[in-house]
Amino acid sequence: MIQTQALVVDAPGAEFTLQDIVLDEPQADELVVDMVASGICHTDLKVASGEYVPESHAQHAHTEGLNSLPVGGFPFVAGHEGSGIVRSVGSGVTHLQPGDRVLLSHASCGECWTCREKHPTYCLNYHSLNFIARRQDGSCTAKNASGKEVSARFFGQSSFSKTSIVHFSSVVKVPNLTEDELRQLAPLGCGLMTGAATVPNMFKAKKGEGIAIFGAGGVGFGALFYAASIGCYPIIVVEVNERRLALASELGATHTLNPKTVPDVSAAIRDLTGGLGVHYSVETTANEQAQLAAVTCVRKMGKVGIIASGGDKRILKVPTEMLILGGAQILGVANGDAYTPEFIPHMVEEYRAGRFPLDRFTKFYKPEEVNQASHDMHTGEVIKPIIVWR
Repeated sequence: MIQTQALVVDAPGAEFTLQDIVLDEPQADELVVDMVASGICHTDLKVASGEYVPESHAQHAHTEGLNSLPVGGFPFVAGHEGSGIVRSVGSGVTHLQPGDRVLLSHASCGECWTCREKHPTYCLNYHSLNFIARRQDGSCTAKNASGKEVSARFFGQSSFSKTSIVHFSSVVKVPNLTEDELRQLAPLGCGLMTGAATVPNMFKAKKGEGIAIFGAGGVGFGALFYAASIGCYPIIVVEVNERRLALASELGATHTLNPKTVPDVSAAIRDLTGGLGVHYSVETTANEQAQLAAVTCVRKMGKVGIIASGGDKRILKVPTEMLILGGAQILGVANGDAYTPEFIPHMVEEYRAGRFPLDRFTKFYKPEEVNQASHDMHTGEVIKPIIVWR
């Protein structure tokens, strides 16, 4: 048994508290990872609050016997953007060994047709592997000081823990990661990857093609970095926070628009592109007006990536003639369809080359400061908070 500490949520909507927990021994397909740092994503906060149940999760709940909540019960340990050092490996893990420095992302089965074709985000077992925060046999990987089970394998990792039991598929080995890189690059495994991978994987974007990015959070900046890296033009960022717009301009946006001062964002984007519209748009805000603008601002045969969901989880009032006569494609995007063993090391190289300047919008917090970090993220003071474990 492994004794450690984790940021535990005891009930839906409760605050994170740093607690002693005891971990199970790893099964054959698991590793023990000592965390260095953990990025905080809005999904962590929504799931911990009990308010977020993915629609597809709810659809599977009856057939798979899942809990009505998005995790297999509380207490619960969140965290799905992590970095760390492998302490030990299960008997079935052959591609990693103790001492390896790793970055963490979502889990996948590796056996279904989507996994075999390098689309692990769309794994047929994705929901049970990621959202239940338990092993697929229903067992927990952790207990608290009272002996109560703790759901602590969220996205195969639950990285809000000083040490965690991690599913092998969540782990990506990256050569020669320094201590500073382990701290700074912890958030790569979800939001930043989602935005960045959308540009080449979902859009197949090329140099000189235009893109509009709705929302300058972690996902939006991921898309911005990649679009700038390959030479997209124009790169238009739409955001209500002026400080974030200013930062976007410094980091590669060619134009910025604030919906508070620009009444018709779609028309403004078309004006900036000679009336044609952009080739691509990325919608990360879950705001219905932003979703509509993201659809109506693309040119004929343009592509729209819908990454966030909210409200009634529908895209409303999309002009049918634009879809039919304009040939617009609306793409649902999860994790940018990234094949993590290849794309995460690629992002690390982009960071090392200076094209992914994460340090410009991250801030480090101690584990005891997690609730302040969550507050700062909600208020927009910080784009990407990172919990540092050592």
